[in-house]
Amino acid sequence: MRKILVRASCAVALPLLALTACASTQNEHEAFREALEEGASCAELFELRNDMDRSETNIDTVNAELREVGCYSSSSMRTDS
Repeated sequence: MRKILVRASCAVALPLLALTACASTQNEHEAFREALEEGASCAELFELRNDMDRSETNIDTVNAELREVGCYSSSSMRTDS
């Protein structure tokens, strides 16, 4: 009986853990996009980017979004204003 309960607990816990990781990655990118749209400086945007989980985030997309507004480095000035 205990083996069944442990297996059932693992079966429930693992998908929840994966879902939580996915949600946190989405939240990181959403926070980045929100800051981008609100006019955050390149330094602020790079800080958000550098804090992202690179194994879960499409960093190439984030980098492209940075370049679209003229942020090639943290010391760049935005060119989209």
